[in-house]
Amino acid sequence: MATPTTSRLHHYLLPALPSRPPRTSSSSAPSVQGPSRRPTSRLYCSSPPVGAPPSGKGGEYRPSLADDFLLAFFRAKMVEEVGWDSQKPGYEGLIEVANRLMIKGKSASETEQSAVRVLQALFPPLLLVLFKALLAPIANGQLASMMVGEFIASQTF
Repeated sequence: MATPTTSRLHHYLLPALPSRPPRTSSSSAPSVQGPSRRPTSRLYCSSPPVGAPPSGKGGEYRPSLADDFLLAFFRAKMVEEVGWDSQKPGYEGLIEVANRLMIKGKSASETEQSAVRVLQALFPPLLLVLFKALLAPIANGQLASMMVGEFIASQTF
């Protein structure tokens, strides 16, 4: 009786899984070594338990007065674009308005244009023109990208 061997497909699809030599049906059968294998590597992933707060500050997020103001301002611009407001307060209501914006668009490009109008309405027109004219061209936009990245990284979410 032939001993089962690992298929070539199995070898390429599952290289990170530990492999064993094929089993034989009886202990008296001659030992057959499988095809030679490359060294395998394993990927281990760990994350904090579901109920645990993230490492660092810990605890529950409490929005500041500035957070509440900016959320209300953004929501007002979204409601202006959509023409509908949710009864839910805070972030949950904003998400419902955003979902309505997604449904309202007849096509992906129309939805994208609505989102761009909302984002443009959040900033004074002169600021956008100056940013585009003065910062975006420097180093093919790398400086502008780094500035936005640093600003986002400095925010506490």
